[in-house]
This record gives sequence, structure tokens and C-alpha cells, in this order.
Amino acid sequence: LDEAPRIALLPGSRNSELKFLMPRFVQLEKLLACDPQLARYRLTVAAAPSMGEDDIRRYLPPESGIEIVKGRTYDVLASSQAAVISSGTASLEAALIGTPQLVCYGVNPLTYKIVWPTIKVPYVSLANLSLGRGVFPELIQKDADPQRMRDFLAKLLTDGVTAGKMKEDYERLKAVMGGPGSSARTAQDMYEEIAHI
Repeated sequence: LDEAPRIALLPGSRNSELKFLMPRFVQLEKLLACDPQLARYRLTVAAAPSMGEDDIRRYLPPESGIEIVKGRTYDVLASSQAAVISSGTASLEAALIGTPQLVCYGVNPLTYKIVWPTIKVPYVSLANLSLGRGVFPELIQKDADPQRMRDFLAKLLTDGVTAGKMKEDYERLKAVMGGPGSSARTAQDMYEEIAHI
């Protein structure tokens, strides 16, 4: 990826997630283009490996400048100054990489009406759940509108405070997750437990 200032867009790996977020990302692109401070950021979709480029491109009008990069989520996140992410493992990945983010999520309105009242966790993203507090905003359902996305991105990218605070919280998350080498230590612990059975 080139050195252009970038906002990563991670719409998820399910068709329902694409259907919810991609039209909002197109509207977000238009809002950012009208802001002199934000127009310089390139919007880059980090396409999930399970998604074909055409699955995403069908949501983009011909004049859209949103680029699609497939199979390089880490690279896209690492080269971005901010990210808008569907909830899931990608939000945790962004936090561990250190990319400031905003999580957006939505489902079919009927599904939301039936299922949402039964959900008993305070957050939908793994990073916020792991720390037990809202490190970054989660815009759910009707709150996940392009104007709110734009407003938070503006704060994240221009106020000089919000992104720094989020990155400090990410360091706490890394400590909670076990820091560098935690995956290897977990695998070793599991191996030793199995060996004693």
C-alpha cells in the first residue's frame, strides 16, 4: 500500500453486513469529500478473504474513489490513521495493531427488534468487552448513520487527543490479552495441560 493518508473500512464477511454498511460507506465518502480536513483521506475497504471483489464493488457507484484490497487486512489497518469496522474479531485486531477505530453494526430491523432485547452484554466489540468499557464508540443499528461516522472520524483525526487516548487504552488491552507472545504462551499452556491428561 502507498503512503497516502487512509481510513480503513471493514464491512464484515457476511452479505448482510455488506448490505448494511456498504451504502453507508458510500455516503460517508461523500461527507468526507466536503470537508477540507478530511477529503485527503483515501477510503480503503479491507475485503474479507471469503468475499469476492464483486460482492463489494456492486455497492459502489462509478464515481466512487473507494478502493478495495483483498486478503491484506493487517496491511490496510496498519497503514490507516483510522478505521470504521463491523463488530467482530476485526475490532480486536485493529486495537492490537494500534489503529484508532469506530465500530458500526446493524442487522435486519425485525431481527434487531426480536434479538437485541435478549442480549445481555454492554458492548458488541471484543476490545470493549475485554476492557469492560467503551474504549471506542459502537454505533448500532439506526445510530450507525454516515453523519455520526463522519463526526467521530473528524474528532479522531483532527483533535489531537481522541486517537492518543484510544492508543493508551489499546496498551492496556494488550496487557489484558497477555502482551507480546501471548498466543505462543497460550498454545504452550494448552499443550502442557493436554500432556498431563
